[in-house]
Amino acid sequence: MTNKSLSIKAISLCFVFLISSACYSATPTYTKNTIHLYGNQVSFYMPLWQELAMNQYLNSTNKEHQIAFKTFTYEKGGIFILEQIPNDQYLDDWSTMYAIHAANYSKQTPIDMNIMINANKQVFKDNCVNFKYAESPVKTSSIDSVIITIFCDQIKETQEGEIMVKHITVTKDNQSIEIYQEWKGDKFIIDQQSTWPVTQSDIDNITQRLSSISIRSVNQAEP
Repeated sequence: MTNKSLSIKAISLCFVFLISSACYSATPTYTKNTIHLYGNQVSFYMPLWQELAMNQYLNSTNKEHQIAFKTFTYEKGGIFILEQIPNDQYLDDWSTMYAIHAANYSKQTPIDMNIMINANKQVFKDNCVNFKYAESPVKTSSIDSVIITIFCDQIKETQEGEIMVKHITVTKDNQSIEIYQEWKGDKFIIDQQSTWPVTQSDIDNITQRLSSISIRSVNQAEP
């Protein structure tokens, strides 16, 4: 969930211009990508829905005017955002989104994990009728991180609800890196899984993938 609209540009296939290594196979599997963000090498697993979309794309007989999924990017003033949605969805009307948000605060007052966590909570508190929050610590290489899960039963002034699973890291050089998956659908009852816009199995799957993120400074990164 974001609290403002961004002017972002679309690119054709995945995010080839940004990713330094992306190995796709005809069979869906855990596919790792690597991106460099403000002096950090970030390696992460593609979400399952993207693997399935890539598998469908690779098996298509007509690829000339197709893309596996839509990718949009925005970068300005030390802020980088990448958002990905299925081919049949739009930025103003989506039900599944995978995103990366990085911010470079290296010349500003040091931030800490609690600031990032509380900022995420506040967005949902301001925009949801009710929300439920959970977190678990994780280790990404030499950097401590946290994975948060937030349930928003109903976005205010809409009939939609949202669930987000997000991996948050604050680096030693004062950069924040957030990688997350969001699902949006009809408003739901938080304590009734059958009303959610996504299954518990899908939440567990993306949580496992986010738990395997590797973040290293460029000087630490392996060649």
